[in-house]
Amino acid sequence: GIPKLTWEQMTEMKKAGMSFYSHTYDSHRYGPTDSDGQEGAVLSHPLYLENEGRMETRTEYVRRISDDLALAERRLKEELSNARGIVAFPYGEYDQEDLMKVLQALGIELTFTIQPGINTRSDRLGHRIDAGSAYQTPEKLIVQLKALNDAP
Repeated sequence: GIPKLTWEQMTEMKKAGMSFYSHTYDSHRYGPTDSDGQEGAVLSHPLYLENEGRMETRTEYVRRISDDLALAERRLKEELSNARGIVAFPYGEYDQEDLMKVLQALGIELTFTIQPGINTRSDRLGHRIDAGSAYQTPEKLIVQLKALNDAP
């Protein structure tokens, strides 16, 4: 029910230098990850199929996330002529094994999470630094950056 940007608005913004990439097609949500009702980000976890009383198989999980990501990439190419594949993981969560293989197979070359860290030119998994808080002073930010840079 909340109005979203239209393709026309995004096309106009792209002409002015903006870029738009994927946040998945329909995987920005939580879903059941076990029979006890535990929930997790649907992109990064096999789902519990309540109507069948079982967990998604690995094959079903990989097909579901692959189809979702492929659809998002296809729509961005159709509407905005995107040439690069980039994904920001919903909730910053991702599966290091299956999801990363799916992304590679789809030609998605760059990803973003919300995990803190320092990024380099060679990184293909972008980390985040929260520098926009009202409680973040320049001095605290410098300490945070140095600590992240010194981390193994």
